[in-house]
Amino acid sequence: MPRARFNHIALTVPDGSLSTNREPIENFYGGILGAQVFEYGDSSQALIISFDEGFPSQSIVLNEGKHPMVARGEDHLGLEYSEFSEVDEIIRSCWEFKESDDRIQIGEIIDQNDDGYKYRACYVKYLLPLQLDIQSIQWSHGRRPKRWVYVD
Repeated sequence: MPRARFNHIALTVPDGSLSTNREPIENFYGGILGAQVFEYGDSSQALIISFDEGFPSQSIVLNEGKHPMVARGEDHLGLEYSEFSEVDEIIRSCWEFKESDDRIQIGEIIDQNDDGYKYRACYVKYLLPLQLDIQSIQWSHGRRPKRWVYVD
């Protein structure tokens, strides 16, 4: 059976918001989260925030439109990092970023143990209709999923 791999999620944002917020989007998603941010197509009305080096994959595609997405409740996109310390560094950087831009929303850091793993996570939302779950999972011996591969 063929296996899918996450390629992108497309979000519609309000008309004009990408040109207005291009620099802050680059500063946050590029500077703090380490993504590449670039336009696609013939218009500044579409951006890609890519977490895959050199290729627009594993990305958030932003399109301007008259009917922007509205996410309520627990709707989110999870970004997994290898180490708890990376989550800590990102959240520290988010709090520093908030000193100059209070539009960022930062939740509490959550540390939990579950069946065979422990994780650290924090929800962050900035200029997009969807919040991000910044997380790291540490697996107990023998519990790490076999299909997952971390590459440097």
